[in-house]
Amino acid sequence: MSRFSKISFAIIFFATSVAQAEDSKEYLLRYKFIEGQVIRYEVSSRDDYVIKIGMDEDTPFSYQDSVKNYRVISVDQNGLATLELMNMEWVKTHVNQNGQQAEYDSRENEEPETLFAPLASMVGKKHLRVDISATGDIVRIETLLKKDKEVKELAQDVLVKLPEEPVKVGGLWKEDVTVPLNLPGGSLKQNIKLQRRYFIQSVKDGIAKISMKTKILTPLNNADLEIQLIRRQPEGTILFDLEKGLVISREVTQNNQVVNFGQGASQMTFTQKHTEKLLPGDIATGESEVIQK
Repeated sequence: MSRFSKISFAIIFFATSVAQAEDSKEYLLRYKFIEGQVIRYEVSSRDDYVIKIGMDEDTPFSYQDSVKNYRVISVDQNGLATLELMNMEWVKTHVNQNGQQAEYDSRENEEPETLFAPLASMVGKKHLRVDISATGDIVRIETLLKKDKEVKELAQDVLVKLPEEPVKVGGLWKEDVTVPLNLPGGSLKQNIKLQRRYFIQSVKDGIAKISMKTKILTPLNNADLEIQLIRRQPEGTILFDLEKGLVISREVTQNNQVVNFGQGASQMTFTQKHTEKLLPGDIATGESEVIQK
């Protein structure tokens, strides 16, 4: 073997060894809560529908920009934290439905239209207080604005669920979610099981790239049940900072369709794009309240 060939072989062998070492490395994903810390995210979301009933068709849509935050009230020696969440420091939204358009921006300090009154009542107010583990498991949840029956649904999206054990690139973990659906023709409900599946695609410069998909586990043979899940099947990508123990971004999309719900021929298609990005320089500590922009 020539000297050049030996050097080339050594380089290839070294690169292969490094790649194999990286593939076998395990990562412990944990939230690292700090008492007094305030974490803020810029949130953007757009929902589009195509609704066909018989010969009629409607295409309502809405989009919304806002900033949300959570404050770490306390952290115990096991990493269990108490958080207070504010869903909206401010909000700007646009709605198009039934051929009518309406807008609302809470920063304009104008009296909202009736359509936006419930939304406006939530701006600048804390809506949840939760005790949550370093893996994102909810131990206790208290609603500060919503009704009790909505607490479990609110709990499902507080923070991304992290794996209990260290995982390698290519590692998979699952989160089971139960959703109560209204049965047709009465007040009874049926619990439907969903499962969120998380997968580590890569780790680069201390940032884990995680993909997420939702699968319906309970067999459904009724379009009136399926229509209630049309907004409950997200998939997307999460970026998680291993050192800081923070989600730095989350992008979720949906493209779901249900046919023959209700009476007669019908079809509904729902598409969504939802993004959350950590606001740089806004990780704060101390007792001062976040001021609306």
